[in-house]
Amino acid sequence: MKKIGIVDTAYSRVDMATVILNQFESQQRADCQPIELVRTTVPGHKELAVGALKLMEEQQCDVCIVLGWVGTKDSDHTSAHEAALAIAMAKVKVSRHILECFVFESHHDESELVEISKNRAKAHLNSALLLASDKEGYAVPSSIGDREGEPNAPVLECSQ
Repeated sequence: MKKIGIVDTAYSRVDMATVILNQFESQQRADCQPIELVRTTVPGHKELAVGALKLMEEQQCDVCIVLGWVGTKDSDHTSAHEAALAIAMAKVKVSRHILECFVFESHHDESELVEISKNRAKAHLNSALLLASDKEGYAVPSSIGDREGEPNAPVLECSQ
């Protein structure tokens, strides 16, 4: 059975992990291969990489989604950047996908944060399901302007 790990933080203002768990339950179909979700919560951004590594090494997760909430202070942005670097190193270490789903408070109006967080969490779940799939040719589509949690960007046509 394939496993998808979910790592969230106590710092987040929206429970994106529960959004993922609820979405996963609602879209499970009999014709899909069985997949298990494994969740852990860490205190903050800088622990996300270790949380993902532990799920991959100790729980044999095939893919992980890390959920980060980035506050408005400069120190929050610095912490998120440091976390992103650690997550990149963790990906290389395990040679598996760790999908980084960060929501930056300063990039959105307060009124939009819940909806953006929910949309991003669901989109990252869909990407993780595609990556965990064993179906041949079942991969994340390329060059489609996909934006997770926001409107997609228009595709630019190029002549060959």
